[in-house]
Amino acid sequence: MKNTFSYLKPRIPPAITERSSKIINMKKTIFAILAAPAAIPPKPNMAAIIAMMKKIMAKRNITINFSG
Repeated sequence: MKNTFSYLKPRIPPAITERSSKIINMKKTIFAILAAPAAIPPKPNMAAIIAMMKKIMAKRNITINFSG
């Protein structure tokens, strides 16, 4: 099916499209790298302690049903 509105927006040459997509991807990568340190907890030991406590609490909450 042919686009009937092609006269409204001229087609961008493939070379320009490729360059602009590379630039956009580079920007996204840079911003992702800058945002990554925020995801790392300041004290990784604390995260490990919390995970261990959650596992212990989960084990304590397990009940055994002998009735059936």
